[in-house]
Amino acid sequence: MSYIRRTFVAAAALSLSLAVATGSAKAQEFINILTGGRSAYPAPCVSASEIEQDMQLLSGQVKQIRTYSMLEGQGEIAKIAGRYGLEVMQGIWLDGRLERNEQEVEALIAAASSHSNIRRVLVGNETMLRADMPLEDLVSSDPGFPGRLPDRRARR
Repeated sequence: MSYIRRTFVAAAALSLSLAVATGSAKAQEFINILTGGRSAYPAPCVSASEIEQDMQLLSGQVKQIRTYSMLEGQGEIAKIAGRYGLEVMQGIWLDGRLERNEQEVEALIAAASSHSNIRRVLVGNETMLRADMPLEDLVSSDPGFPGRLPDRRARR
């Protein structure tokens, strides 16, 4: 299953989770059909060949890709998307696992410095939505972080 399909499956499964939690057998049946009975969320590790297939499919159809992590294979998305002329809004997945958060941040900085097609970075919005960590911890986790990113703002 391609990364795009797994991501769609994860989103569909997530949106149906409330129905499942309330005991909807139809919602669970739909999730099982989409996932082949496997867990769809969080998305498992993605391979470079899956990303390549997805970028081929998206090339000419979209201009920009939105990602949610730099780990588990997703750090390759910007590099591969760049070969197809696609821009990237690179997100990172932050939560209460501080060591993993550091890996996400360092990988983001390295990728943003190496791939000019990363036009925006998104940090912390889902973290706040999910309430994975207090806002104060999110803000104070690495105060120098924004200054370590390349400035790609349009010059006028």
